[in-house]
Amino acid sequence: MTFLTSTEGNGGILPTEYSALITKPLAEQALAFQPSLSTVMSGAPGAHEIILPSIESDVDAAWVAEGEEITPDDPDMGETKLTFAKVAGLTIVSREMANDSSPQAQEIVGNSITRSIIKQINRAFLGNLEAPAPKGLASVAAINQVNGNGASIVNLDSFAHAVSLAATSGHALTGWALNPTDAATIATLKDSSESNRRLVESVTTLEGLPVFLNPNVPLGTAWGLDGTSIYTGLREDVELAVSDQAFFTSDRVAIRATARIGFAFPDASAITNVKLYTAE
Repeated sequence: MTFLTSTEGNGGILPTEYSALITKPLAEQALAFQPSLSTVMSGAPGAHEIILPSIESDVDAAWVAEGEEITPDDPDMGETKLTFAKVAGLTIVSREMANDSSPQAQEIVGNSITRSIIKQINRAFLGNLEAPAPKGLASVAAINQVNGNGASIVNLDSFAHAVSLAATSGHALTGWALNPTDAATIATLKDSSESNRRLVESVTTLEGLPVFLNPNVPLGTAWGLDGTSIYTGLREDVELAVSDQAFFTSDRVAIRATARIGFAFPDASAITNVKLYTAE
C-alpha cells in the first residue's frame, strides 16, 4: 500500500524530523527498555556486539588471626556476548506526501512504524524466536521457577514466592511482565468469598514492584526480573533512510526505519518464571 496526499487524514512528511518519533517511543514503550526490567547499554558505532564480563565465582574470604597471612585468591571470570540484530520497518509514500509538510502525517507514519518495531522487540525480549531475531527470556535455561496451583488465579501467593526465591538466589526482583488478561483477573480478585472488596487496589504494582502488561506474555505466566542483571543493547539510535530509486517510475518514496538491538542474560537466576495456573 502507498500513502498518498489524497488519503484521508494525511498531509505530508518531513523525513529529517520524524526519526525522533520512532526513537523516543521505542525507549518509553518497549519492555526491554524499561529500567525495572532491563539495563540499557549503548553500543559503539558499527559494533557487532558488546562483551559483558561476569564473575562465575567470588573470591574466597576467610577469618584470620591478627598477624596471620591472608591467602590470596582470584575470582573465576567469564563473559557474555550481547549480539546486535536488526529490526526494520518499511513504508512507501507518494512524492507529493513526502514533499508536503504536515505534522499530522508525520505522526501517522511515524506511529505506524514505531508500533511495528516495538511489537517485534517485545516479542523477541519475551520469547525464543528463530534467527535473525535475538534470543529472549524464554530461551534462557536454568532460571528460577515458581509453580502455582489449580487452573485459575485465586490469590497472589505465587508472586510472594517468586520474590523469596529470587532473594535466595541473590537477586532482588525489580519488575514484573504480565499478560493483560491475567492482570484483569488479578484486579477482580476479592479479599474473601463473602466480600466484594478487591484483593488489590491496582495491578500497576505487585509485591511493591511495577507491573508491565504485554499480550506476548503467555497466559498463566508472569516474569519476575532483576533488571540490574538483564541487559538490552541499542547500537546508536533508530536509523531513518529515504530513497526514491526503487520506485522511480511511479514517483514514490520508500521510507525505512532500522534499529540494531540485542539482549544478554549473564545470570539465569536473575529471571523468575511464575506459572500462575495451567493455561488451557
